[in-house]
Amino acid sequence: MARKTDHIEHLKDLGPRIALVVAADKLDNLESIVRDIDACGYAEVMGRFNAGAANQVWFYGAVADAVRATVPDAMMRRFDAARHALSNEVALAEEP
Repeated sequence: MARKTDHIEHLKDLGPRIALVVAADKLDNLESIVRDIDACGYAEVMGRFNAGAANQVWFYGAVADAVRATVPDAMMRRFDAARHALSNEVALAEEP
């Protein structure tokens, strides 16, 4: 968790071009997670990560917050949509 927190703090100091590359990479990862959940199932995909599903949602939200001011709005809309989709999957999976 400390490594992720440090990474997010570092994102806040990036220039716009580097922030764009990092945001594109994180967006690709996030959209891949959502697609894989649809294709392979929630348990299989979430089992790939050491951190729990709620931490994944937190991480991508924190990344979005860190780069939002320097990344184009169109990319952030995709990022927010994918983060919302992941959050919904986590909420559905954790319902009693």
